[in-house]
Amino acid sequence: MNRGIIYPGQVPLETDLLYSQQQSMVALSKLAAAVLGTSTLTNGLAVTQTGVASMNVQVAPGEIYAMANLEATAYSSLPLDTTHTILKQGVLLDAALLALTAPGTAGFSVNYLIQATFSEVDSIQVTLPYYNASNPATAYSGPANAGTAQNTRRIGSVMLSAKSGTAATTGAQATPVPDSGYVGIAVVTVANGAVTVVTSNISAYAGAPALPVGGIYSSIPTQATDAATRYRNATALGCFCLIEI
Repeated sequence: MNRGIIYPGQVPLETDLLYSQQQSMVALSKLAAAVLGTSTLTNGLAVTQTGVASMNVQVAPGEIYAMANLEATAYSSLPLDTTHTILKQGVLLDAALLALTAPGTAGFSVNYLIQATFSEVDSIQVTLPYYNASNPATAYSGPANAGTAQNTRRIGSVMLSAKSGTAATTGAQATPVPDSGYVGIAVVTVANGAVTVVTSNISAYAGAPALPVGGIYSSIPTQATDAATRYRNATALGCFCLIEI
């Protein structure tokens, strides 16, 4: 892991803090990639009906892990870096709602693909205080005292959407494929005339790249009968494990 060096009495620079955060992100990324690999994965993000059934579905908090540019745009004073890619984490801290619509033709149904992708955007604009060399007691409001608001967070998040398939005779409707950069997590079937979506309308997407419920460790078999079987189980899970011979 790379670390910056700062000395007593040194005038601190914004790049010192930015570099520290960037290199911590890289270190965590490399550890995550060593454990999870570099394919897109999701954790959590369970899709359920709302507490009181409605035409919305609820996506539970969770994360997505996906390869992305180290810095797609300049990170304050640090330049963009699209030469290197790392495994980044997008977080959904609060449950999200997605609205669905029933098809208008009698006897028809439609499949919605609930899909997710990694998103990283600069956000939370604030007009920041700046040092005023001519009067240090009174800070400037924004750069050059122009009052300009600036982004204060680079946020990695989960972007969700409900992609509608083509409505067709019930039983013949097809599930759409994920958009470029997205992965599917669930399928919701909505019939003509439906006024609510319930649990029986929701199913897992066949290609969902979800981590095991409870995490990777809980999915490692512990009752294998011989060393060869234990080795096959561990390697099938993509895990580097200490195997008792």
